Amino acid sequence: APAVPKKEVFTTSQDLWGALQASVTSSVAGLLIPDEFVRKFTITVYGLSEGRLVAQSRPYKSPEGLFAVAKLADAPQAQFKLLPQNADRYAPYLEGLIWANSDAGIALYERAYPQLQAAFEELGIGKRSFHQVSIMAIDNLLAAPEVSADLVLEQPKTRYTYLDAEIEKLPAAHKLMLRIGAKNNLAVKQQLRQLRQRLVAIKH
Repeated sequence: APAVPKKEVFTTSQDLWGALQASVTSSVAGLLIPDEFVRKFTITVYGLSEGRLVAQSRPYKSPEGLFAVAKLADAPQAQFKLLPQNADRYAPYLEGLIWANSDAGIALYERAYPQLQAAFEELGIGKRSFHQVSIMAIDNLLAAPEVSADLVLEQPKTRYTYLDAEIEKLPAAHKLMLRIGAKNNLAVKQQLRQLRQRLVAIKH
């Protein structure tokens, strides 16, 4: 059978955004922010490749609902337990990752790649291609530890920190993988391993 010709690459960011919105589920579409999506996506992936979470340049909305904790002890410093229902806040993000790891997600990545690479080059960071950086970002997330015990937090100021100093020292991306809950952590890693195989098979 003759080879199926590859779909044309997107020529404008509007084309890319329209195709993305049409391809994902409504709950995933609702997470995404159109403003400078391509540039922010490349910044976010580059941050993840270094274990960082980029707060200002995210192409997606923050999780809905409150960060759920239960107080464990008062003295001398209050301690809190991270509650399992936090995991539910991340369901649409997992759905987005499952889409990224689908044939539709990979096809869209390939069509979007010239724009992604151009946006990444404009950032002027390093010699690697955006494709290499994407695989590094996946590797960084896959390296996050898995903790089955309850995660205990304290709140020295406004922000919660992990009581365990070893956990608190982890890169922000690894702490995120703990925050999403053990079950999500495993599900995300399963998707990321498959996505990594798909990306490695693409030559950019």
